[in-house]
Amino acid sequence: MIANGTLESVDYAEESKAIAEEYLFRQIMEDSTLIEADSAYAAFMEENMGEPVEYLYNAEEYMRAAYSYDTVYSNLIDSCKLQIKLFTDSINMYSSGTGVGTTNSDSLKTTWFYKVNFLNQTINNINLIREAMLAGNAANAKLINEIVVPDNLPQENTKYMNSIEANYLERGNDIQYIADNFSGIYSIASQCPYSGGPAVEKARSFIALLNDTIAYNDDNICLQSGIYRYANDTVRTVEENKIIIQPNPASNEVSIILKGEFEGLCNIQIKNAMGEEILFSQMNCAEKQRMVDVSNLAQGVYIVKVNVNNITFLNSKLVIVR
Repeated sequence: MIANGTLESVDYAEESKAIAEEYLFRQIMEDSTLIEADSAYAAFMEENMGEPVEYLYNAEEYMRAAYSYDTVYSNLIDSCKLQIKLFTDSINMYSSGTGVGTTNSDSLKTTWFYKVNFLNQTINNINLIREAMLAGNAANAKLINEIVVPDNLPQENTKYMNSIEANYLERGNDIQYIADNFSGIYSIASQCPYSGGPAVEKARSFIALLNDTIAYNDDNICLQSGIYRYANDTVRTVEENKIIIQPNPASNEVSIILKGEFEGLCNIQIKNAMGEEILFSQMNCAEKQRMVDVSNLAQGVYIVKVNVNNITFLNSKLVIVR
């Protein structure tokens, strides 16, 4: 109803509609049964085909594909490296004399040498395919994104952040590119999410790659924009509250430690550079510590966000290295 304009808030009707359109379009694209369930959804999709909301969605889908395939290729490379280590250990064992006693040890060592060389070549080939895939998806995302003529602030923000992300991917996740465009990204990150749209959270994820100590007081930011909400007067946030992640960089498992006084339920989210939730966990805030398995995450930089009783957000950066 909001996306169709039949239910409008007193203020920020245009921004609310744009955010609803972007959300609804994605939901229907990911679940086609919705169209079959309600003709209103079919009419909505027909109306928005060829419009900015569709182009922005398609641009983001190319980047989602890049991240998805990148994870697959990274896992294949990790598997090759593990096999190389096993064969190398075996070669070293026989070369040191530990494995003496096997009549065909020289033949085994030769076979293992060939396997190691083959696996190294496989890694090189995977890297070439991976780089081509990333470049292709980034180029397609940029091409579609350039078609968009934004109608409102959320669409303007999404287009800008799509461009930033596509160039970031194209440059091989070069953090310097984010630093060079810090002011533009921060101008979106510092907006109220309820008027700036989903791109605000994406911008904050990129900012956190450079500086994960920046806090965003959305209550005040949104109030300055004329958007406010009622809250429990007893809720308080403490500036010194923060997350400690050990070890960091990590490879298989991390311990998330809360520093500060908390009570109630804590939701732990690990997000990628797109702001997408990759892992989710819950804990009793009073426990202060939670072990999280990150062995399935590809190498890279992630954002850890802790939501305390749906009020306080703590952010920190996590680096996965193998």
